[in-house]
Amino acid sequence: MPGFVAGAFVCGYGLSRIVVEFFREPDAHIGYLAGGWLTMGMVLSLPMVLVGVWAMLRARAAAR
Repeated sequence: MPGFVAGAFVCGYGLSRIVVEFFREPDAHIGYLAGGWLTMGMVLSLPMVLVGVWAMLRARAAAR
C-alpha cells in the first residue's frame, strides 16, 4: 500500500516537527501564540499530520 506508507511518513514527519518545537526557542518576532507553549511551527506542522492520517485512511479503505 504505497499511499499508506507515504501517509505514515508525512504524519510521522509532522509529529516529529511538533515534538522538536517543544525544545526549540520560538521566533523572536512571533513568540508563543497561546498558553506559553504553542508556536507557529506547531500550527504549521498540524496540517501535515492531518494529511498523513487522511492518506493512511484512504489507502486502507482502497485496499478493502
